[in-house]
Amino acid sequence: MTASELQTFRARSLSRSIGGRQRRWRVVVGPVGLHPLTRSHRTWSVDPSNIAREVIKVEELFDRLRLHHPVASTR
Repeated sequence: MTASELQTFRARSLSRSIGGRQRRWRVVVGPVGLHPLTRSHRTWSVDPSNIAREVIKVEELFDRLRLHHPVASTR
């Protein structure tokens, strides 16, 4: 899964599970950060910022997402 696909998937998932528009969730979560394959547990990260309640929901979703898609690529 690419960083772009992760970004689309996460915005869609948040919109469906919590409500609101996908564009808003893209802004809350921010860009997907990619890391070299030398990191053993995952190659991507996010740094959400907004009110604490929404950040908690975002982190919960991403914890589940990381279990299924720990590696992201640039292609």
